[in-house]
Amino acid sequence: MSYNKGENDQKKMNEEKINQDIYKDFEHKFNPWGYIQRSKSLEKIEKSFYDILIIGGGITGAGIAREAAIKGLKFCLIDKNDFSYGTSSKSSKLAHGGFRYLANFEFKLVRESTTERNWLYKAFSNLVRPVGFVLTAYAGSYDTLKKIKIGVKLYDFISNFLSKYKSPEKHKFFSSEEIKKLEPTVKQEGLLGGAIYYDTNIDDARLTIETIKDALAISCNKEVPEKTYLEVAAFRREGKNYEDSTNSRLESVALSYCKFLGFADEDNDFSQKYSFYADGLKNSESKDTENFSDRKEKRSKYQDNKRSPYRVCYVQDQISGITYTIKTKLVVNATGIWNDEVLNACRLQKSYIRPTKGVHLVIRTDRLGNKNAFGLRSIDDKRFFFVLRREEFTYIGTTDTDFREDIEEPVCDKQDCDYLLNTVNYYFPEAHLTYKDIVATYAGVRPLVKQEGKSESKVSRKHVIIDHGNNFISICGGKLTIFRKMAEDLFVFLKKRGYLNLYRANKQFKEKQNYRDNSRTKQKYSFKDLSKRNLSKKDFSIAIDKKNLERFYKLDLNSLQLLTGLKSIDKKYFKYLLQQYGKGAFHIIKLIKNEPALGRKLIEDCFLTYAEIVYFVRFEMALTISDILSRRTECSVIVPYQKQELLAEKVSQFLSDYFNFDKEDLALQKRRYLDFIEKSNRFLILENA
Repeated sequence: MSYNKGENDQKKMNEEKINQDIYKDFEHKFNPWGYIQRSKSLEKIEKSFYDILIIGGGITGAGIAREAAIKGLKFCLIDKNDFSYGTSSKSSKLAHGGFRYLANFEFKLVRESTTERNWLYKAFSNLVRPVGFVLTAYAGSYDTLKKIKIGVKLYDFISNFLSKYKSPEKHKFFSSEEIKKLEPTVKQEGLLGGAIYYDTNIDDARLTIETIKDALAISCNKEVPEKTYLEVAAFRREGKNYEDSTNSRLESVALSYCKFLGFADEDNDFSQKYSFYADGLKNSESKDTENFSDRKEKRSKYQDNKRSPYRVCYVQDQISGITYTIKTKLVVNATGIWNDEVLNACRLQKSYIRPTKGVHLVIRTDRLGNKNAFGLRSIDDKRFFFVLRREEFTYIGTTDTDFREDIEEPVCDKQDCDYLLNTVNYYFPEAHLTYKDIVATYAGVRPLVKQEGKSESKVSRKHVIIDHGNNFISICGGKLTIFRKMAEDLFVFLKKRGYLNLYRANKQFKEKQNYRDNSRTKQKYSFKDLSKRNLSKKDFSIAIDKKNLERFYKLDLNSLQLLTGLKSIDKKYFKYLLQQYGKGAFHIIKLIKNEPALGRKLIEDCFLTYAEIVYFVRFEMALTISDILSRRTECSVIVPYQKQELLAEKVSQFLSDYFNFDKEDLALQKRRYLDFIEKSNRFLILENA
C-alpha cells in the first residue's frame, strides 16, 4: 500500500508540474486583451507613432500583423466591426489546398495552398485537423474514375514535392465494393469506384483571433535588438514622452469597432504639423523648432532618398463615437469585401472586387450517416462543393454566385438551400433531407479580384497587391489557407518598392551584404536572407504540439483529474477545450478551479460554459453578444435557431452580472443578434411553421 501511495504521489507531482509549466507558458506569452485594454489603447494611439496601420481584422489583416511583429514593426490593427466579422468567419471551415483548382490549371495556387495547409497542420495541430474527402465515380458521370485517379495523384504530388511539411495523409483508391463498405449510405447504383484524399478542417474565426493574439504576444514579449534600425521605425517623434522602439518593447495594438474614415488633407495644419523626418528634423512642438521654410528645405533632402512623412489618419471609435488620429508610416488596406469602400473614403474612385456569395447548411451528422467528408459535383451545374463532417455536425456548401446585395449581412435563401439539398439527396438517397433537418444556415461573401469574361466559379483565388501611392497599399483577393503567404508577399512588395528597409547589426545574422547605399549603415542585410529566418514558419505560441495533444487525448479519467485539478472533468469537454483553445484551455480550467460555478453550461446540448465567456472577454476582445456566439464560438450555427433566444438571454444576463455591462446596451445587442438569426433562417422558419 505504501508503495502504491508513493507511486501515485510521484505521478501526481509529475502531472502537476506539466500543468504548471503550461500555465506559466500561457501567462508568459499572453497578456490580457479585452475591453479594459481597449480603453487604454484608445487613450494612447494619438500619442503613438506606428510603422504600419492595417485596416481590416480578418485573416489577411491578422496575418500581416503577425508578420509585422516578427519583423520588428510596430503595428496598429483596426476593424470597423469585430475581428473576423466578414468572410473570415463564414468559410467552409477548411484549410484546403484547392483540389478543384486543378481543373483550371492553377497549379501554382494549389502548390502555395497545399504548402501553407501543411504548415498550418504542423503549426496549429490542435485547431487544424486532417479530414478525408471521398470522391466517387458513377457510370456516365462528369468525373470518371480515370479523372479522379489523376486528380488525387497530382494533388498529393504537388502537396509533397520538395516540401518541408508533408500532407497529413496519403490518398487511397477504392473499388465500388470497397466504397460500399466504407460509406454504405452513399448512392450504390452505377457506382464504379472512387478515392479518398486529405485536406484539413479548421475553425476560421478562431484561427483569425489566435493569429492576432500571437501577433500581440510577439510584439509585447519581443525585445528589439539594440542596434536595429528600421527605416519606417525611424520616423517617430523625438522627446521623453515617446519611447524609443530600438531600446524598448513594442506597443502594437489591435482594436475592433474602430472605423477608418480617411486621411488628413495634405494642406491640413494638423497634417503639416506631423510631416517631419526623425533623422535630425524636429517636430513643430519642440522648443528649437525651425521655421517652415527650413523644414521644407530639410524635407527635400530626405525626399531624395525617397523618404516620406507620416500619414495622419482619422479613425472613429464605433462605441463612443469619438474620432481619433493615428500617425503611421504605411497604411495597408486589407478589408476584403470592403476594399472598394475604403478606397472611396480615400477619394480613390476605383473598383477591384467582385463579390460572390457562398452559402452553407448545417445538419446533424447522424442524418447522413457518412463516416468521411465528401466532395460532390452538383447535379445542376457541375460545380464542386463539400459535405464536411465535423464531429456532431456536418457542413454542406458552398455555392458560388455573384452578389449585389448588402455585403454586411449576406444570408442563405430558399433557392440556395434547394440547390445544395438536391445534390446531397441524389448522392445519399436514403437521407431524404428536408428543411426540418437543417439546424442553421450561414452565408459569406468572397472578395474575388475582378477578371473580365470569367464566370463566378472560374475567377481565380489569387491575390494582388496595389500601390496607390503616398504610402497607401491595398491587398485584395486570396484565400484563408494562404494568409501567411499573402503577408510575406506584401512585405517583399514593400521592400521592392522602397517602403521598407531593414538594417540589421545583430550578431545572429552573420551573412552580410556589402554594397553602397545612401544610409548611414554600410553593412546591409538583404530582405531575402531575413525571410529565410522568418519566425512565422514556427508554431503559434498558444498552440499545443501534436505530441502533447495526443498524450492529453489518451489520459484516463484519474490522470485527467490530476492534470486539471477538477474532480468532475468531462473527457469530451476537455478534448473540446484543447481543440478550440490550445494552451488557453488550461486557463479556462484554471478559471473553473477558482470559481466552480463558471464550469456550468449555458444550455443543454452545447459545450459553451460561463468560463469560456470570461476568457473571451478578458483575453480575446469580445465586446458584444454577437462576438461571443458568432465568432469566438460557432454557437450561432450549431445551436438550433429555436434555442437562440434562450442562449442570447443567458449570455446577456451573465455579462451584466459578472462584468457589470450596461443592461440597455445588452438588450440592444441581443435584439440585433436575434434579428440576424431570424434573417439568416427566415425561409426555414416559414417552411417549418
